[in-house]
Amino acid sequence: MFGFEMADLVFGTLPVLVESMRVYLDATQKVKDLRDHKRVLRHFNMELLNVENVCRDLLAGIATDDEVTMLLRNGTEPVLQDRIQERLGSAGASEFMRSMQELYESLEN
Repeated sequence: MFGFEMADLVFGTLPVLVESMRVYLDATQKVKDLRDHKRVLRHFNMELLNVENVCRDLLAGIATDDEVTMLLRNGTEPVLQDRIQERLGSAGASEFMRSMQELYESLEN
């Protein structure tokens, strides 16, 4: 009788152990996903800084820091359109302003 009780005990606890391992593995995966998310967010922030630096370099001499900041925050800055067109030409200015607007819209979503 003692052997059957031990077998019942072992087989009875096996599902509990399996479920415990499943919960543990799910928790470790969530921690890993959180670390990956933080890494992606850091990379994204670095890319935003790169975009800001490129815009400031591109618009140096034709826009004030405040105007560039407004362009980056709003995706458009009507005051700058003529100056950007003089610097980049019509097609370049149009593409630049479209890219800035797309960037702004993607950051808003």
